[in-house]
Amino acid sequence: MRKKGWSCLIIGILFTTIACQPITEENGSQALLEPAVTSSAGTTAVAQQPTATSNKPKPTASPPPQPTPEPTSNFLKNWQRLGNDNTGLQIAIPPDWENLSGSLQLDSTVLNSPLGLINLLAANSQRVGSSVLAGKDIMAGGFLAGLGANLNLPTADPVAALQSILQDLQAAEQKVSEITPVFLPGMNGAYVDILGNPILFPPERGQNLVTRILFLTTPDTAVAPLANTQAIYVFSSTLPDWESYQMLFSQMIETILIHNLDSGLTNASGRLRVVGDISSGEPVNGRLEATINDVWTFTNSGPTYATITLRPETNNLDLTLAIIDPAGQTVTRIDHGYAGDIETATDLLLTDNGRYHIEVSEFFSESGRYVLDLALSTAPNFNSGGQISAGQNIQSELPPNGQHYWRFTGTAGTLVSIVVTPDERFDALLNLYGPDGRQLAALDEGFSGDSEVISGFELPADGEYTILVQSFAGNSGPYTLSLDEGGESTANFYDAGDLVYGDLRQENLRSHEAHAWFFSGRSGDMVMIEVKPLNPTLDLELWLLDEAIDRVASQDNFLQNENELIDVTLPRDGQYLILVRDFNGAPGNYEIRLSALPVATPVAMGVLTFDSPVSGVLEPKQSIVYYFDGVQNETIRLDLATETTTSDFALTLLAPNGRAYLRVDDGQAGQPESYTLTLPENGRWGVILSEFFDEGGSYTLSVSR
Repeated sequence: MRKKGWSCLIIGILFTTIACQPITEENGSQALLEPAVTSSAGTTAVAQQPTATSNKPKPTASPPPQPTPEPTSNFLKNWQRLGNDNTGLQIAIPPDWENLSGSLQLDSTVLNSPLGLINLLAANSQRVGSSVLAGKDIMAGGFLAGLGANLNLPTADPVAALQSILQDLQAAEQKVSEITPVFLPGMNGAYVDILGNPILFPPERGQNLVTRILFLTTPDTAVAPLANTQAIYVFSSTLPDWESYQMLFSQMIETILIHNLDSGLTNASGRLRVVGDISSGEPVNGRLEATINDVWTFTNSGPTYATITLRPETNNLDLTLAIIDPAGQTVTRIDHGYAGDIETATDLLLTDNGRYHIEVSEFFSESGRYVLDLALSTAPNFNSGGQISAGQNIQSELPPNGQHYWRFTGTAGTLVSIVVTPDERFDALLNLYGPDGRQLAALDEGFSGDSEVISGFELPADGEYTILVQSFAGNSGPYTLSLDEGGESTANFYDAGDLVYGDLRQENLRSHEAHAWFFSGRSGDMVMIEVKPLNPTLDLELWLLDEAIDRVASQDNFLQNENELIDVTLPRDGQYLILVRDFNGAPGNYEIRLSALPVATPVAMGVLTFDSPVSGVLEPKQSIVYYFDGVQNETIRLDLATETTTSDFALTLLAPNGRAYLRVDDGQAGQPESYTLTLPENGRWGVILSEFFDEGGSYTLSVSR
């Protein structure tokens, strides 16, 4: 088994000792009159003007804000309240609806919209909810979403503000009703009904929906806690169901509460806090609260190169940096450093126009202050390298036939360790030059994807040193570079071997030695790793890392002669590394046990013959796998059809090594799936069939040349 990137991990861990810390709803308003919208496509509805409410009550200035009185409508007796004053938004939903707010993740398509982050999300059923979260069309039903706007729109004229929103969404020509002003206690606003749902779905999705966009703002005369607050609610249903949902949406609107959003808001799951915008060249100061990640936003008009630096203000903070694109896809997630280290992404090419998000988190969910810096440019800032400091970890990308020169200032006698970890696309070369230009080290010990490590090197003189990173064959690709002071204890590294689930092994730690154990796991595996000292003087540390050298978990809660345990669900398929060492570098014997409850294994159905379709029925909550023998550079086509109109099938193609190569789920319920590709290697490939809702259904599968 090839060991990927372990050297970088070991260097960092042995440099820094981290103590693992255990991570130890109402009110309502007046009803809003609804426009009558017919279920016939292309028919323009006639909107009924809402009645303005006079003598609107003033919001209170003392926390917690309660801008509207307690609702008294009978229909609210058993309803669920979504959100709170921390989220900035509140609304009530029927008792049989599904609250999806806790499922919102930053790196998901549904959380991100052209108007910002979605804070509240609910649907009339679990099936509809699952479809919305996955960005799939729904066949029947309805759902709602709430967003904190803060868009600098004209609060004095909500109609003009909503018109601006429609233009931004490119939905002005999809209007089913005219923009209509509304007046709620303590709030002014406007709504419009449109075909589709551009806020939650890309253009190719949601065409069978009607959506009400409700823009709400507090008047210019409002005082705290509601001054300068804006929010957007959207209510959607399928076109045939629209008439039946209008009254229900009207009742929901009665329950809306809005709190001050200017100071930032926390999403309904409590995991994300929207801090604000960040501009290029203007560093911002932030403070993480325990268990809550900070989100910063910026707008990109690509293609643009982004360099992002995240610096902790205290040495106990172990920060993580993630960049999310407008479609909700993670551009990169960086956690190569350790407590007190700076995390840096250099020259990330951002190609999409729209709002990007920067997520700042702490590995142990601790609180603390940090500085975040964003630099945007039309050309790479570090096309040939730049400056690097001790304790810094830089993620960069090597161009074809490129060379990156990274410079740092060193002092004679200082021990330094340098690690470059390339992506699998290239074989990295690592060179170190002294202040006089003399080559001090030259490494090419690994293969593509393997780390190159200079460990515990003593600098011979004061001055500026140069690190040269390049590719053996001139290939390009991303890489991570780390520079740390120290490294004398890294000389004793031992590759202890491979583990499989159920293994119980014993080993002997020598003085100042670290042991690395490797195993392969699948996403969803519930893994337990236990190390037991067999000598009373041992105080063991335990770390679990993934292929990207990101820490999945770590443990050192106990003192000498105590077991250490990691119990975790694996986040993805791939190779994992378990690192074991003694806290004080003491020698001794220990025992390690790896166990797991694996995810359900697909049922093997046999071998496919080209151009010979197979048919069957997939049972609920079942997945099955067929195999076929492929030849490198051969072009094949996979086709999957179903006669069950409610079944939404997906195909997962397994490479000969057993790893997922691609997943095909482009169609909707009842629609076929197909994919054409050129096989990259010889061997027995697998095709896994599954159903999105775990409801099963009939299928016909074929593979053809």
